This record gives sequence, C-alpha cells and structure tokens, in this order.
Amino acid sequence: MAEEDGHPADEAEAAVRVAAPTITPLVDPVADWRAHALQCALRARGVDAEITHGPGGSPAGGSAFRADLVPLATAWSRGPGKTVPPEFELDGPRLRLWVLAAGHRDGRAYALGLDPQASDTHEVLLATSRRAGLGADPGGDGSAPTLRVVGARRVRRVAELVGARPRSVHPEVWPT
Repeated sequence: MAEEDGHPADEAEAAVRVAAPTITPLVDPVADWRAHALQCALRARGVDAEITHGPGGSPAGGSAFRADLVPLATAWSRGPGKTVPPEFELDGPRLRLWVLAAGHRDGRAYALGLDPQASDTHEVLLATSRRAGLGADPGGDGSAPTLRVVGARRVRRVAELVGARPRSVHPEVWPT
C-alpha cells in the first residue's frame, strides 16, 4: 500500500512499480505515411523538414528557423490562431500538399481534412475550393471537419489538380 504522501510503504511495492512494463503507443500507419510524404514534398521545395514522434506516438514535422518562411507563417496567423490569407487561391501544388496532409476517400466522395481548432478558416477554404472547381461541401463533424468533394467528375478534378500519385501512396489517401 502507498502511504498517504504517495510514497511506497515498502520496498516490494516499489519493485513492482519499477518492473511494470512500458507500453509503446501504436503509431497510425497513415499518419506516418503522411509525415514522410510531406517531408519529401517539403525537401523538394528546399525546406529541410524533420519528423519526430511525440509521447502519444503521432508524428510531428518541423524545420530549423528560416527567415524566408516568416512571411508565409505570418500570412497564415492571426493572433494565437490561424487565418487564410486574403489572396490565397487553391492550385494544384497547394492542393497536393493538402491531400498529402489530410485527404482521404470517403465512400464515393473525397474528403479534405480541416483543422478542428481553426473553425474560422472553414468557410474561406470552402469558398476557395469551389473557385478551384471542386464544388466541395462541408462534411465530417466538429472533431474531424472536412470539405467533401462529391461526384466522379469533381473527384477526377481533384486528381487532375494534384497530379501523379506518389510511388508509395497509401491506398486510402489518393483521389482516384
């Protein structure tokens, strides 16, 4: 039994605590694939991105500070939150990065994940996707919002804009 101050009452209890197995969290293979794909895409653009895994096992990417990226980060920031820059237009290369980061098939539709913590960006991104000819509609729920592109012609438009499939594409990710 533990004493009231949280310390073990005897050495046997302390030994049991030390011998308890450490459980390594499982990493989502799609998340790992996405992290690697984004790392490659960023490196192709001259950004030396690195991937680490957090305590929960999920991948996170980052790079050393780069002064040339400050204007881009500033354009997407408003106070502590995110915003969509007023001049932002969705084109093939930008959509490709979005697909790599958060795209997936959703039945007969194709879904582009949105940041649930940045709900102010959803309507702007919806309008931007429609200007790009995707005809997206809001989808998902509050914890996993998406833009859903429904219909074979519109999904083909996504595939046309993002270009060729990566060599090691995860089957759930790429639009077809």
